Amino acid sequence: MDKKDEQDFLNDVRDYAETQFDKQIIYLSSGALGLTMIFSKNIIELTTSQFLWPMELAWVCFALAIAFNLASHRTSLKCSDSGILKKQFEDALDNVNIEKYDKKYKRFRNRTYFFNGASYYSFLAGSAFFITFMFLNLNLKDMSKKQSLPPKPERGDFGRTPPPDSNKSKTPVKPNIKMPDNRPLTGKTPPPKK
Repeated sequence: MDKKDEQDFLNDVRDYAETQFDKQIIYLSSGALGLTMIFSKNIIELTTSQFLWPMELAWVCFALAIAFNLASHRTSLKCSDSGILKKQFEDALDNVNIEKYDKKYKRFRNRTYFFNGASYYSFLAGSAFFITFMFLNLNLKDMSKKQSLPPKPERGDFGRTPPPDSNKSKTPVKPNIKMPDNRPLTGKTPPPKK
């Protein structure tokens, strides 16, 4: 393989990797946007959550990641078109148009790099905001459950105090105790034996 073929191969591999990266950012951002909307409704009610701002920022970041990625595709096409025209003018030895399309090529290439980076970092920021939202609201939910539990008995009370009876009735219950001679216990003293 000569140097030109090797360079073409490496360029093809780089283009393929960049295309796959762009696809993955789009898939992940779109999926994360949809899943966070569904997932957060099932785990935490959005109307009662205390900290809603991280979720809103996560949605904005995921939407921005998608928008930046689409803009990256657009500037990448413009960059390719400028590069093709620049190459055609180089073959025709038209120096005026070579400089013009070289500037366009560099400008669109730089924009593509910017949009790719912005897309990547927007996705990371959206993920971080979603994790923050879940952490804050699940901790708050756990804390409210802990506060609603009855107080634990003090250390010395274990085994000494019977648990409160939730089935207490308002009328006193008479014990069903019988005397040794099978007479019911009435609370009255029996008459003395003669």
